Amino acid sequence: MNKHKILWYYIFTLICAVILGGTAGAIFKTSVPEQYAASMAMAQMSPMCGLILLCIFCKDWRHFKRMQWNPFKNRKNILWMITALLIPAVIIIIATSVLSLTGKKYIANGYGCMEIVIIVIASIIGCIGEEIGWRGFMLPAYNKKYSLFLSAVFTGMLWGAWHFGKISLYGIGGYLLFIVMITEFSIIMAWIYNKTKGNLAAMILFHSSINITSVFLLTKREGIPFYIIGCVVSAVICLIVILNSKKEFLKKHNSAVLEKL
Repeated sequence: MNKHKILWYYIFTLICAVILGGTAGAIFKTSVPEQYAASMAMAQMSPMCGLILLCIFCKDWRHFKRMQWNPFKNRKNILWMITALLIPAVIIIIATSVLSLTGKKYIANGYGCMEIVIIVIASIIGCIGEEIGWRGFMLPAYNKKYSLFLSAVFTGMLWGAWHFGKISLYGIGGYLLFIVMITEFSIIMAWIYNKTKGNLAAMILFHSSINITSVFLLTKREGIPFYIIGCVVSAVICLIVILNSKKEFLKKHNSAVLEKL
């Protein structure tokens, strides 16, 4: 198992996703905003649970011990935290603005203050559960063997594929486009991850920004048209990021955190 940790981790994560997602579906009603947010947060715990199971079977908890959480450890991190919040929000705002021009106008979700607070809190909790797995374990594990760029691509593809529920909502085409967009997000996140020396707080902010912005701007508008536009906008950001950090993306072990693997 120690030789194939990433594979076993992903298997455990998928098993947990089915169990937690199924349990959430049985407990909560998706028609109620607060309950739907709670069910999503519960399903999002599967990457963290998958890592816990891996640590139990391998009898090795170092993956949790080396995670960096303090956003104020470095003064520069503050700027990167802001960057992590803004980039996904800007991408989604641009994509939805273009979407509006194509005829898919903005639709207010009609949520009240309490519903919004619950949705935001649930989203942040869910993103913590995911990022402990994706960027807390998978990205640095890949970066031990491959360049940061390839590690980000592999992590993004598996992260996107994990959202297999998208198939029933938007079909195979929508699902594949979603994976492409998520992989592009993963490349941008790897760049910020490297700049912050592996700080998970930045990753959680980035991920939360995606989810929360989507909740308010994508009501009844998510689907293939949005994914196509989102892929194009994200690709432009990725290109800029890669061109400005080519050497970093070509290296293995791009931070002290990764070298401790």
